[in-house]
Amino acid sequence: MTFDATASWTFDPNAAIITYGWDFGDGTNGTGMSVNHTYALPGEYMMCLEVTDEEQRCNARYMPIMVQ
Repeated sequence: MTFDATASWTFDPNAAIITYGWDFGDGTNGTGMSVNHTYALPGEYMMCLEVTDEEQRCNARYMPIMVQ
């Protein structure tokens, strides 16, 4: 499964996003704007993406992921 955060934005148009942190909800993490991840078992996971801009402002979004 590919997770893509290219549509992420910051409140300050002059402050670029410098880090993307992914928590896949299964005990594993990733970094980068676009990441691939394979869930080992079916179930529902709560995925979190946290972005940080160059002014050190952070924002996080959670999304449930259903794996069959």
